[in-house]
Amino acid sequence: TDVLTCNIGDMLMRWSDDRLKSNFHRVKAADIGVDIPERYSMPYFAQADRDAVIAGPEGKYEPMTAGEYLDMRIQANFGKAESVASTK
Repeated sequence: TDVLTCNIGDMLMRWSDDRLKSNFHRVKAADIGVDIPERYSMPYFAQADRDAVIAGPEGKYEPMTAGEYLDMRIQANFGKAESVASTK
């Protein structure tokens, strides 16, 4: 079966008011001796401009800029950190 998988990031999930779901990314090595079909991966990363307003179509979340969102996520993961919104 031909399958195309698109991983959605957390920012796009918020921007879509959770219509598009972000998934947990993990990699698992193949078991020894088990044949698996070939897979190809083509990563493409896109990021909103820091001053872009992230506001979903139904207003589920308070609007914020992409820079504010990144700062919020960095602080949640690593504690107090330098602001991404203010760096160039």
